[in-house]
Amino acid sequence: EKPSWMTPLVNSLGDRIMRRINATADVNPVNLLASVMLATPRHAIDEQVLRAQISLYQALLLNGPQGTQITVTDKDAIEVVSKGFDLRLLERVEHPLGDVIRVAPKEAVSLTYFRNNTAHLLAVPSLVACCFLRRRTLMWSTLGRLTEDIYPYLRTELFLPWGDVEFPNIVEETVRGMVDLGLLEQSDDGKRLRRAEGGTVQAGQINLLARFLLNTLERYYITLAVLAKNGSGTLNRPELEQLCIQTAQRISLLQEFEAPEFYDKGLFKQFIQELRNQGVLRSNEEQRIEFDRQVERMSRDARLFLEKGIRHSIIQAAAHQPALPPPDEDQASMSGISRDSR
Repeated sequence: EKPSWMTPLVNSLGDRIMRRINATADVNPVNLLASVMLATPRHAIDEQVLRAQISLYQALLLNGPQGTQITVTDKDAIEVVSKGFDLRLLERVEHPLGDVIRVAPKEAVSLTYFRNNTAHLLAVPSLVACCFLRRRTLMWSTLGRLTEDIYPYLRTELFLPWGDVEFPNIVEETVRGMVDLGLLEQSDDGKRLRRAEGGTVQAGQINLLARFLLNTLERYYITLAVLAKNGSGTLNRPELEQLCIQTAQRISLLQEFEAPEFYDKGLFKQFIQELRNQGVLRSNEEQRIEFDRQVERMSRDARLFLEKGIRHSIIQAAAHQPALPPPDEDQASMSGISRDSR
């Protein structure tokens, strides 16, 4: 019989191993290309914009709070793009107004591996950028609340190294770096932050930086939308997981996402478990999931990140509630270590 101490010990050990692996990452040219290209609409981008975004990511990584064991390729943006062509990951479409670079056919899915390998390094600046997608100006206090609410779930999924107490300082350090790069501006009284003015190069850069993390936040919102649509005390855990996966698959088809992790079962299970760990969800005597108004608040905050079209698509997809067949596997235990999406 498995002793009671084994599962917590294995979880703790696995968590420590993954965080230490992440703490010694190397960012190569393909990592940079994948991080930019997979965040673009239709996986295509102006060549000059691509080079500028690569240079931005290099600056964020070199000056970020990740630590001295993170290394970044010393190739400049032109060399990084050239490497993409050498590896046949990219193709050029010539145009009189400027060449367009796009991901080569059938390479988008394989590039997700390289993006995910270093996703944890851009997670915090991307999260900050997401807070300015729908608003140009935010109070420092609002930014702090939004980022701190989401951080526990990102920390679990991406094995980020900072605890809840450290994280506000990490956000502040990240924001200072983004101000230095012209992505954000701080008001004279120091209480408000404003993203770069629309139409500028920096406005386009912060928008694309936000999209790096957007699919992850959309996946979280799917779970919240399914919960809100069905109500407290209605679904058990297997039913919630299945409805979340079905909703994500439908959204993926409608939006033409080429990202298998968007409807990855393990990531949904992981997020739901962390909602339980944070006290947002709980089970009653019938093993039905109960929650209070915190789910509604989190869902409302998600409107700051998500475009109206994708929000409506998620809500409409969540409204489809087919009869749920019995689960095809044992889902009674959620105590095993979460699988890393990489």
